[in-house]
Amino acid sequence: MHNIQYLLNKYILLPFLGQKRTIKYIHKKALNRELDIDHPVTFTDKIHCRKIERNKLYVLCADKIKVRDYVKKTIGEKYLIPVFLITKKLKEEDWNNLPDSFIVKTAHASGTNVIVYDKKNTDKKEVLKIIGKYQKINFAYVWCELFYKKIKPYVIVEKLLVTKNNTIPDDYKMHCFKNNGNWKIFIQVDTDRFGNHCQNFYDEKWKLTDISMGLPITETPKDKPEKLEEMIEISKKLAKPFEYTRVDLYCLNNQIYFGELTFTHQAGLTRFNPPEYNEIWGSYWKKAS
Repeated sequence: MHNIQYLLNKYILLPFLGQKRTIKYIHKKALNRELDIDHPVTFTDKIHCRKIERNKLYVLCADKIKVRDYVKKTIGEKYLIPVFLITKKLKEEDWNNLPDSFIVKTAHASGTNVIVYDKKNTDKKEVLKIIGKYQKINFAYVWCELFYKKIKPYVIVEKLLVTKNNTIPDDYKMHCFKNNGNWKIFIQVDTDRFGNHCQNFYDEKWKLTDISMGLPITETPKDKPEKLEEMIEISKKLAKPFEYTRVDLYCLNNQIYFGELTFTHQAGLTRFNPPEYNEIWGSYWKKAS
């Protein structure tokens, strides 16, 4: 999918339509409604309009390597996932020096991760091949998020966070809206992302909402994280320069870990259920920047 969209945008839509008209085309095709770039109202409208901005902080904080310095300065190094390797290209000799388990990511994109649970039982050449392909995709052109163009496609290898049952921990995506110093936060909890993927949305008091973005909800609400107040506190600090951003966190063995900062949630292709939440979330965010 990334390859097809990349080729379509880079070689056909952007050269002939320009960025604004290409964004309007993507929005219309995905959500079946027109985008008013000059007067965006809904959350997805504003996500699409944000793609046009040239904010240097987007480049810094969307880079999975450089964002670590931002996190260290803003909330402290203790929240960072340990790193085993940062390199321009993952090679066989690098693989041999890595621990038994880890996660490989590219710095310049989203969804370009490879999880290695057990190196001895993993096809090394296949992983190197997949990561190499990911590095060749200019993610900026996939959904016209052009601020990604300035991020170098380096590889970062991190410690793999797993629970006692050897599963990936829940992913807490903190949707942070700031308006004149007032905060509104919704907490998206993704469970079993590589299996029976479920997704719930809570408010900052941990009250379950009826928001859905297309994935099933868990049969019973999740327990409130013991570190919820701290997670909210550090999310606000990381999100402070922006009217909206998504702060991804993990909480494992009573330790909070930073995942990433996201400025264009689901590339603006989100389908809210109930649909009115699209406009409600948009009302919390006054400017599309």
